[in-house]
Amino acid sequence: MRPLKLTEAIKNEIMEDFRKKLDKVNLSSSSLSYQYSMTSLKYDKDKRASIEFSVQAYVKTILYLTFCDKEVGWYGLIQRGEADNYFYVSDIFLYPQTVTAASVRSPQNEFADWQDGFDAEEFEKLRFFCHSHANMSTTPSSYDLEVQQEITNQLSGDQFYVFMIMNKQHDFWAK
Repeated sequence: MRPLKLTEAIKNEIMEDFRKKLDKVNLSSSSLSYQYSMTSLKYDKDKRASIEFSVQAYVKTILYLTFCDKEVGWYGLIQRGEADNYFYVSDIFLYPQTVTAASVRSPQNEFADWQDGFDAEEFEKLRFFCHSHANMSTTPSSYDLEVQQEITNQLSGDQFYVFMIMNKQHDFWAK
């Protein structure tokens, strides 16, 4: 799985690469430029995440996709299993939202009030966000990527978040 943030191991890997590049620097130049491609990171690219849904969470998901003619978004209670790449979605919840054919937005105050309805244990598990792209491709939009970045910027340590986009054809994209 690809990490969402720079871990100490990744920082060390980049620093080692930088040190190797420094050994080859020609001092006749007045500047130094360094670039590191994140695609070179050494992580287990074949270790895909496995996401299992409870019957209740799966039924709700299919109902939302089937009966909402526009986009719709929902959050879910998710836990990591014994294996780092296994996740279990136990339940999902609609949140206050305004939808159009191509977007889902939530009024900040209403969303905050909605979040306050979860107890501390549930709130800690509220780390699954899914929305539909109705009859469009599940490729994330620039807004989707922006929201994902905002959320992951708030994570620390070994915290995780799972994002998913689905459509009426039951195609999906997950990160």
